[in-house]
Amino acid sequence: MEQQNNENPGYWKWLPAAFALAGGLAGAMVFAHLHERLIPLLYDPTNLGQLTVTGLVGNHALALVMVLVVLGAAVYLIGRIWKHDTPSG
Repeated sequence: MEQQNNENPGYWKWLPAAFALAGGLAGAMVFAHLHERLIPLLYDPTNLGQLTVTGLVGNHALALVMVLVVLGAAVYLIGRIWKHDTPSG
């Protein structure tokens, strides 16, 4: 039978979570501090303005049909990839 190391049970389990939390908080503080300088560098060059499906196709009904077709295709493809059959009632 394999012997377990029980020197400090559970003592180090919190360490990865503590580093993740500290890193997330530090990153958020740095981003908040540099936000005004980062907007022109990161956001403004990639800003396309208000971009909507209706704005692209020019018709609300056609946009709705397109979104429903894309969502339906995504559900179908995910079902095929995961090999789950839809339940038949």
